[in-house]
Amino acid sequence: MREGARYLSVCSGIEAWSVACAGLGYEPVGFSEIDPFASAVLAERFGSNLPGQPYPGNAPPNFGDFTAIPLDRLGRVDLLVGGTPCFPGDVRIACRHGLIQIAEVKVGDEVLTHEGRWRRVLATGSKVAPTIRLKGQGQSYGLITTAEHPFYSRKKSSVWVGRENGSYASRLSEPEWVEAAHMGGRMWASPASWPVSQPPAMDTEGREKSCPEMSAELAWVIGRWLGDGWCRVDDRRGYAIICCGRHEADLLADAIARSGLAFSRLQERTTERFQIASRSFARWLTGQFGSGAGEKTMPTWVFGWEHRSALLDGYLSADGSRADNGRRLTTVSEALALSTVLLAHSLGFSASRSRHAPQRDTQIEGRAVSERPFWTVKIYDRARSSIEVGIHRWGVVRSIEDAGDAEVFNLEVEGDNSYVADGFVVHNCQAFSFAGKRLSLEDARGNLTLAFAVLAHELAGSHGLRNALWENVPGVLSTDDNAFGCFLGALVGADDALHLPSGIGRWPDAGMVAGPRARAAWRVLDAQYFGLAQRRERVFVVVDFGNGADPAAVLFEPQGLQGNSAPRREAGQVAAATVTASAGGCSGKDGIDGRLAYGGG
Repeated sequence: MREGARYLSVCSGIEAWSVACAGLGYEPVGFSEIDPFASAVLAERFGSNLPGQPYPGNAPPNFGDFTAIPLDRLGRVDLLVGGTPCFPGDVRIACRHGLIQIAEVKVGDEVLTHEGRWRRVLATGSKVAPTIRLKGQGQSYGLITTAEHPFYSRKKSSVWVGRENGSYASRLSEPEWVEAAHMGGRMWASPASWPVSQPPAMDTEGREKSCPEMSAELAWVIGRWLGDGWCRVDDRRGYAIICCGRHEADLLADAIARSGLAFSRLQERTTERFQIASRSFARWLTGQFGSGAGEKTMPTWVFGWEHRSALLDGYLSADGSRADNGRRLTTVSEALALSTVLLAHSLGFSASRSRHAPQRDTQIEGRAVSERPFWTVKIYDRARSSIEVGIHRWGVVRSIEDAGDAEVFNLEVEGDNSYVADGFVVHNCQAFSFAGKRLSLEDARGNLTLAFAVLAHELAGSHGLRNALWENVPGVLSTDDNAFGCFLGALVGADDALHLPSGIGRWPDAGMVAGPRARAAWRVLDAQYFGLAQRRERVFVVVDFGNGADPAAVLFEPQGLQGNSAPRREAGQVAAATVTASAGGCSGKDGIDGRLAYGGG
């Protein structure tokens, strides 16, 4: 592309293209974005107007809906860019094998969905994007997400029921998916019911003695260990150790004895130590619940376990205290704080957590100690701002604020298209996402993909468009209606490739806008091989309308892969292909499926 090229960006987001081309002399003709938050960012960065407001006279305008762009305002357009239509990496996802940070979730892991069942993760991805922070019942220090990420939500209202019934009663709307930016004052959902589960067996090795069977008494001891215990395990021995004050030592001794565990007692200067000599038990504890005060957690099987109430009682006996309208406990483990909230919800209680960062030094027995950030969990006897309905507990979102740009991650989940992030039920609803509704071209967002092709041909025919660049999630390659093949056919000018439903902007119900024949190349690229410390696979398509850059040269330039060869692909995995107008039509199952190169490229 020549210096001084003019580009039009559609579905712009916060306009990453301008960052990529900084210093190259590319000038924006305008943008097309309808999301309120992204539009506000464009207004701040470029002086663009907000959707529905007059276009600025001396800045690139935001045209809003790109199917209604007034073409007479554009002038020359050399390049069309777009990506026709998430959480920081430390957000924890409810997986079958634990509360796992979203950046560590793998394809094939099973996650809890809004239907209260385990479903497989089909794909993962990440990107850098503007974020917002939601604060409310259950999460008072805030959950960071992208503005468009949908949450499972209800609306709470008050209804007059007469004096005899207390004047007003609360009424909840039916649950629906609502974007994070619009969650203020609404209620978000947290799981209150989990699949029935049992703990993994405590396996023994060699001459180790078997552990007692699971019981409410043993669950209480495990909870107590969570608050006041640690383990020592080596090649020969293993111990689970619990400490307590002398005033409660007899109570703890009786509880451990009733669980069936053998132990010894040792008096220390200010405490009493209980040492449980069971290597298999100690190994099982650390494998399931972690080790170290800052790393402890609860496995997700706990939330569907018949003895979970006893475990919570044991934990509260260690770290809990009475508070107004409930119990309060503190921990330096964020994962354990989240686990405790979810455990309380599974038992019918309302609970919330908050983070505290003292950033101060204190004295303990004459020693200077820097205080670590810690979490407070409050479990309420009576709840005013949350209610359990069905298999979820619903709490009010009280505030939304800007949280800046961050690397955010997303999951694609089979079947239910949802997962639980930091304790709240969210959805992935991309039109071409594996976890989306998979309506593809029947989805209005999928139709925008074809509308992109139509706009490209309009600009090529009347505004001098040379190239187009488009990107999307890999799920677009495997829709049942071969949407990607239709899209490629539309881009290169195959006459029978494009069938637009009615109601899409100014375009007719079917057919192709007249424009020059073109050639295109596409490729799946992963950001981790191009200088970014993140895995983010996307399909990129480059199109030449007769006088622009060669798409194959752009996507397959050897210098673009120096020192970054991709891992070996499994048989049949899509890599790349090229297509020209000589491919003919691309509708139906016989269209381009990514395994072959059509035409000469």
